[in-house]
This record gives sequence, C-alpha cells and structure tokens, in this order.
Amino acid sequence: MAIEKIVKEWIQDYAGLSKEEVHTFAATQLENNTLIEALYELFEQHKIGANPLIDDVCSTFFDYYRSEEPQLQRFTLQYLPSLTYLYLNLIAHGQKKHARSLEALIVMMYNYQVTDEGNNPKVLSFRLPSLAQPSVYHEPMSLAPASLTESALRRLEECNTNLVRWGPLPHVERLIAQNRLQVMSALMFVYNRELSVLPKSTLIHLASATTRLVTQGFFTKESSGNLPPSSNNTIRIPLSSALLIEFLYALYFSMFNSSAETEIYRALNALEQRATYHLYSDVLLLCNAVKNSGALPEKRREEELTTSGVVAGVVATGGSSVASVGVRSSAGGSLSKAMITNASFRTKKLPDDIPIQAPSFDEGGGGNLGSITEESDAQPPNQTTPEIMPKRSLPKMAASLGKKTKEKLISVSAKCRNSISP
Repeated sequence: MAIEKIVKEWIQDYAGLSKEEVHTFAATQLENNTLIEALYELFEQHKIGANPLIDDVCSTFFDYYRSEEPQLQRFTLQYLPSLTYLYLNLIAHGQKKHARSLEALIVMMYNYQVTDEGNNPKVLSFRLPSLAQPSVYHEPMSLAPASLTESALRRLEECNTNLVRWGPLPHVERLIAQNRLQVMSALMFVYNRELSVLPKSTLIHLASATTRLVTQGFFTKESSGNLPPSSNNTIRIPLSSALLIEFLYALYFSMFNSSAETEIYRALNALEQRATYHLYSDVLLLCNAVKNSGALPEKRREEELTTSGVVAGVVATGGSSVASVGVRSSAGGSLSKAMITNASFRTKKLPDDIPIQAPSFDEGGGGNLGSITEESDAQPPNQTTPEIMPKRSLPKMAASLGKKTKEKLISVSAKCRNSISP
C-alpha cells in the first residue's frame, strides 16, 4: 500500500541519519504533510491485534522524543490523541501484549515531562495577569489615577499569592489501572501547552479521536435503535473527569483555530453526553461554559435563522390554530406575527361576566341603550336596576366666565336634559 511505503521510507531515512544531520532533518518534519496524513491514516485504520508497522513507528517516536529536538518532540506530540485512543482501546479489549510499544512510548514521554535533568519532580507554576504586577498587557507605572497605584492594587488583589501550579507528579515505571488515566491526563496537559504551534491539520484528527474515544460502546444516532453497535465498538473505554477536561480544553482551542466546525461540534456533544452518563459535574460545568461562549456553529445557525426571518410555527389560541410566518423588517431583522410584546397584553372583559343587551330605539329614532348590570344574590337574574341619569352640572371653567355666558350654558344644558328625558 502507498501508506505503508511512505511510512517505511520515513523510518529508513531517519535510521540512516548521523547526529549532525538530525537538526536539519527535524526542521522539515512538521512541513511534511504527506507523511503526517499517512501516519494519521495508519493509526485510524488500525484494528485490534498486532501490527509490526505501528511498533516500528512507536520506536521512531521514542527516538524523536529523546533527541531533545523541539521540532521532533512536537512532531511526536501531535499524535498523542490518536495514540491515546489506540492504547486505551487495546487495553479495553484485553490486548495488553500488543500495546507494549505504545506503553513504552507513553511512559517515556510522561517521565520526560514530569522530571528534570536531575531526575527530580518538576513543578510548573504561573500567575494570572493582574493590575498589581506588570505583564505583557500593561505597565503599572502608566496608570494615571492615584487610586490605582501599584501598592494599592497589591493590597487589594490576592491572586499574586495563589499561583496556578502543575505538579509535582510521581515517576512511573509501568502503566497499571491505578495510574493509567492520570498519566494520560498529564500528557494531554502537555499537548495543550504546545497546541498553538502544532499544524492546523492536527485539530481535525483531534476531534475524530475524541469522538471515537468517548462514544465507543454506546449507541449512536447513526446506529439502529434495536441493533447493537459493530463488533469493534462493543467494549467501552474507561475515562476519568480529568482526562475529559483536558480533551475539552483542546476542543475549545480548536473551535477558534480550525475550519472543521462540524467535526468539533460533534466531538463536543459526544463528550458532553459521556460526562452526563458518568455525572461528572466539573466536566458538565465546563461544557456548558464552552457551548455558551458564542463560538459554536449551531448557535451561529440559530442566529442566522432568526435574522433572516425564517421562522415558522403554529400557535394555538382558543381552539383555533394560527400560523406564524416570519416577516422581514426594513432594518434587515425579522418580526413574527405571533411575537409577544407589551401591546399583546390588553385588558378584555369576557362575555360571560358582562351580559350583552340589545339596543332599544324610541319614537324619535335616537338610540337609547340600557345600563349594564351585574348579577347578585339579592336580585333575580332577569331583573335589572332602574336607569339613573347622570348629574348635569356646569364645567368648572364656567365659574370664571361672565354672567351672559353662564346663562347661555344653563339654557343649553336644560335643552339637552329635556331632549334626553322620555
């Protein structure tokens, strides 16, 4: 096959290099896209069982990481999610004897990161940027107000005394069930630190490896509801909350730096479902923060549908259905006929509470409506109270008018009263 040929030539080329040629060879590794994709395809096509070619690749990666060449170490580190899935999958299927080369590589990478040159535990610490101390974002001396001086801020902020620490982690000689997931979590922490300098194609394969890792052994939407998954996916891979959080950090970085939004969103949903299955509260909290950060493709789609006016629904009102169709506004947004606003809440009296009376007409042709009455226990239902004529009085403004004007108003009021009375 073409993949095996490319990989074997790469292994032979590195084996024939001298120590002086390693540095020149390392500078071109991260730019060899053909080799990178061939190795990814080799790992993804690997089935359960022995594979001598993968053992040779792990041996080459072993030499890469011990060479202390940053480019070679990053070239090996970019395959960590795929190697993690391969190793945990073999262990879950009871094929530990076929995972010895992977285990040796993982143990060496872990011990290299958690210990220094003197074989002492390594501790990484950093502080969060604050206004009390200078950083790459600001200089305290340039703060103009006297209340924001360096000494005043140092008294108010406590983050300078609480540093973020990673380590010290114990040295391991072999992987067992007790330390296996801890080692993988530590290596994923190192992977996330170097993720910004790795090739962008790594992010697509990261999402693929995450999806396979968290969904194996579960029924997916693509599979039938009554049929079990395929034979290769019957064994569920145990995962810890710390390992899922490290994968979630990597996916969050991929959301802003990769064009494969669909794959990343699928991996994020699968990881959230796996955390829900195990009731990992810390992972679920972080998943909700990521999904509400505004960078997800699904949220973008909903915003586009809202702004374009593609809104359709059926609202049931009083037993009748009213279709709600989106109407485009002049500003470019969308308005819905069924949209609830302050104007929708209008005070209305129900017909059952207020009896509707038919109007009666007198001989002169004028309309004379009866008064509205309410039912009470003291009166029969059909009996109405006598109509009470409103009191006619002069307007208040008439008090300030002259004598003739008052007399005219009184005469007009009297005529109106006579025309209204029967």
